[in-house]
Amino acid sequence: MTNPSALILRSLALLRSASEIGPIVDLACGRGRNALALTREGIDCIGLDRDRDSLRELAAAPPGRVAAGCCDLESGQGLPVQP
Repeated sequence: MTNPSALILRSLALLRSASEIGPIVDLACGRGRNALALTREGIDCIGLDRDRDSLRELAAAPPGRVAAGCCDLESGQGLPVQP
């Protein structure tokens, strides 16, 4: 697994605070490196990507803190998550 982006690391306090409202959504998450890093920090996440193959690693993570969803954000159908 690759390290999370520098933006994620710099924003941990803000993301932790925002996660009090609900899970953090990682859009176009690819293999989920940022979502998985946040879960290691105790932050619940939803990883979304249109490439089902890239989501395999994220979907294989232990249940509870992260969920993976396959969707094409350019389709105009909206996000497959509840407000």
